[in-house]
Amino acid sequence: MPDLITHIIVGLILAKLLRVKKKSLVLLGAILPDMIYKLSLLGLFFDIPENVFIFGLLPLHSPIGLIITTILISFIFKYPKHKTISSISLGWISHLLLDLTNKHYLIKQTYMFMPLSYKALELGWFWQDQYYFMLLASLAILIIIYIFENIRAKNSV
Repeated sequence: MPDLITHIIVGLILAKLLRVKKKSLVLLGAILPDMIYKLSLLGLFFDIPENVFIFGLLPLHSPIGLIITTILISFIFKYPKHKTISSISLGWISHLLLDLTNKHYLIKQTYMFMPLSYKALELGWFWQDQYYFMLLASLAILIIIYIFENIRAKNSV
């Protein structure tokens, strides 16, 4: 799994390239799938079997679960609902696409079609501990975007 920093950087890259006004909503969507799944850590404090948390929250790391979650949390924001939902969705779509690049040792974790299918899907490009490849590449792209923005701002003045 790419680390959260990589998910945030890629979300920021997409928000800048697509000129999204509320970049924070894209960044929220970029970390939303992992934040929901981290609720399983509540099992450390409450006497609830770990399987209940894991299998109860696993569908929320799929597109169908994230669509439902996005619609529910969109009511928190005063920003127009269609823009809120599309911005958050852009973030979690980038998250899921990054997760597809994983290669797992034993248990595959990317269930794109859950609950319709419990078949895991992954491209198998990077091992989980090779997250730094995507981190460095995305950081380089973000720096290039900032450099071009500064050059364009200087030339337009």
